[in-house]
Amino acid sequence: MLNLLAFTGYFVLGKRIREADIHSWSLLAAVFIGACVVVIPWSLVTARDLGAIHGADWLLLLGLILLPGMVGHGLMTWAHHYVDVTVTSMMTLANPVVSIVGAWIIYDQELSAEQIAGGAVVLVALGAILRRQRADRALAAEAALTGDLLDE
Repeated sequence: MLNLLAFTGYFVLGKRIREADIHSWSLLAAVFIGACVVVIPWSLVTARDLGAIHGADWLLLLGLILLPGMVGHGLMTWAHHYVDVTVTSMMTLANPVVSIVGAWIIYDQELSAEQIAGGAVVLVALGAILRRQRADRALAAEAALTGDLLDE
C-alpha cells in the first residue's frame, strides 16, 4: 500500500513539476540521487547476499538500471509535460506484459497459452481505452474551438 501511494505521489508530482517547465532529465537526476541516498545505505544494512552477484549478472543489473530505470523513467517524465497524467498512468499498465516478453527474450522463459492470451487482452484493452480517451479529448477540443460549449 505504501508503495502504491509513493509511486502515485511521484507520478502526480512529476506531472506538476514538468508543467512548471522543469527539464525532465534534471528532475530525473534529482529523483535518482534522492533514491540512491535512501536505497544504498538501506541495502548495505539489510542485504545478506550482496556478494552473490557475479560476472554477467552485473551487466544484466546495469541494463535493468539503464533501460527501464533511466531511459524508461526519463521518457515518461518527458511525456508528462505533453500528455495528460491519466493517459501516462494508464500506459504503465502495459509494464507486466512488457516484462514477461522481456523475460521470454532474455531468459528464454516459457510462456503459457494463458499468459500470451492474457497479455494480448491487456494490450487490446489498453489500446481501446487510450483510443477512446483520445477521441473524447479531440471532441472536447473541437467543441471548445467552435464555441459549442458556450451554447450548452
